[in-house]
Amino acid sequence: TMWTLAVIRKMKLQKAVVDETRRIAIGSAIGTLIMLAVFAAIGRFDSTVVLGALLGYVTAVLNFFLLSVTVQQAAGDIQGDEEERVSRGKRLMRTSYSMRRLLQGVVIVVALLVPCFNWVATVIPLVLPQLSIVARQLFSRHKSSERTDKPNG
Repeated sequence: TMWTLAVIRKMKLQKAVVDETRRIAIGSAIGTLIMLAVFAAIGRFDSTVVLGALLGYVTAVLNFFLLSVTVQQAAGDIQGDEEERVSRGKRLMRTSYSMRRLLQGVVIVVALLVPCFNWVATVIPLVLPQLSIVARQLFSRHKSSERTDKPNG
């Protein structure tokens, strides 16, 4: 939304927002490339798949970025007593959630109605940020267990 973009311009992004968005963008890009390879392997690769993948990928990364900015904004709100801050934070998160879901819904409808987009190739990247997060958690858990299993010395 325009309001969100105006807020983003005024605020200094925390390093964590930039770093996490970069990680999600990389993980989602890898997933999108794998998806494109699958489309090619099954003989369904064409320009609509590429355009759909781009639309879905950009939407997914933008959605995660907007979520991160909203969390930063809610966490940075220090005006008022605790109950007031929590209430404003909850309202902000609810509004952000609704607007981000609306954005995804509009993108899906566009992909369904506009013939230059393959709707499946648009929808799949929308779930890749969640898969990216889960994969990173599993990988970091595996790495930390490897470190604790090795004997010292």
